[in-house]
Amino acid sequence: MTLTPPPSPGEEPAARRGLALLMVCILLLAFAVRVYRIESQPLSGDEAYSAVVWVGSSLGFLLHDVALAVTEPHPPLALLWLNGWARLAGDSILALRAQAVFASLITLSAGYAIGRRLADRRAAALAALLLALNPFQVWYAQFARDYSLWAAASAVSALLMLRAWERPTRARRWVPYVVSAILTGYIFYLEVLVYAAFNLYALVKTRLRLRALRPWLLSQAAIALALAPWYLRPRLFANSQDYTPNGERANLLWAAQSFLLGDTLPRPWQHPQVKHPEHALGIASAFAAALVIGSLILLWKRRSRDAASFLALYALAPPLLLAGLSIVTGRHYFHPRYLAASAMPLVLLVAFGLTGLFDMPRPVRLVNRLIAGVGVGAILLLSAVGLLNYQFNPDFA
Repeated sequence: MTLTPPPSPGEEPAARRGLALLMVCILLLAFAVRVYRIESQPLSGDEAYSAVVWVGSSLGFLLHDVALAVTEPHPPLALLWLNGWARLAGDSILALRAQAVFASLITLSAGYAIGRRLADRRAAALAALLLALNPFQVWYAQFARDYSLWAAASAVSALLMLRAWERPTRARRWVPYVVSAILTGYIFYLEVLVYAAFNLYALVKTRLRLRALRPWLLSQAAIALALAPWYLRPRLFANSQDYTPNGERANLLWAAQSFLLGDTLPRPWQHPQVKHPEHALGIASAFAAALVIGSLILLWKRRSRDAASFLALYALAPPLLLAGLSIVTGRHYFHPRYLAASAMPLVLLVAFGLTGLFDMPRPVRLVNRLIAGVGVGAILLLSAVGLLNYQFNPDFA
C-alpha cells in the first residue's frame, strides 16, 4: 500500500469545518497545558547555563568558542536561535521557555499533518490529542533548551520528505525537504540518527531499485555537503574525544515509557529509578511496550505497510542506534531527551494502532472498540497523573 494522499477538495464541507474546529480546540488545549505554571519550576542547571552562556555571549564567542567547546555539544543554529530569541523576547523564565512552547505546537501540527498523509483524519486527530496531553511533550515545551526546537524541525523535515516521496521524480519537491533537513542538522547533532532512519526507509520503499533511489541519493548528497563544513571541523572532532556524556546506560523501556506516558508515575506503575535498566521493567513500561508492539503488528497487517515501515523506522531506529552506541562504547550516551525527535512518531504509531482496531471484521468489532477505548483512556489517565506529579509533587519536580 502507498501513502494516503492529502484530503481531496471534494471532502464534505461540514466534515472539513468540524475537523478544523476540532484541531483548533486541540491546539488551544495543548497551548494551555504547556503554559500552565510555566514559571513555577526554577531553571534547571542546563537551562541556567543556556540563559547565562547562550543568551549572554556575543555571536562571535558563541560560534568560535561555545559551539566548539567540549562541555556543550550543540550545533551553532541552536545557540543562535536562543540568543536571537532572547534579544527579541527577553531573558525571563517565561520568555526563554516560550520558544519551546511554540516549537512544541509545531511538532503537534506536523504530527497531525503526517497522520493525515499516512492514515486518515480519525487517526491523525487521536494522535494530536495524545500529543497535546503527552507529559514528555509538555516537559520539553517548558524547557529552555533546544530539544523542543529540534523535535519540531525534525517533524517538519519528515513531513516534507513524505511530500517529496509522493512525486519523487519532481526535483523541486525535494528542495524544501533538503533545506529543512540541513537546518535541523545544525540544530541538534543526533539528527544524524534520524537521517539514518530515513535512509533505511528509502531503501525499504524503493526496494533497492537504483532508478527509484536516485532523487533520494541526490538529496542526501546535498545535505551532506551542506553539513560537512561544520561537522568535519578538526577542532570539533578533537574536542569530541574529551566529551564526557551525562546520559544513562541504554534503556529502551525507559524511552518507550517516557515518550508515551512520561516517567513521573508513582508506584506501582514505575520504579522511582526507572532510568536505570535494572529498574526499567514495570507496569507502565510494559504497557508502553505492548502498545508499541501491538500497534506495529496491527498497522502492518491491517492498514499500510508503507506507513508501518516509516513510523517504525522513524520512531525506533534512533533509540536502537543510540542504545547500540552506548553499549559498544560503554559510555552513557542514552537519554530520552537525546531522542526527542522520535517521541512524536511513536505516539503516531500507537494512535494508528488503536484506531485500526475500529476497522477489524464485524464479529470482533465491539471487543476491539472496547480494547481501543480502554487503551486510549489508560494513556490519557496515566498522562494526567504524570503531569500532576510533574507540576505538584516535589519528588518529581
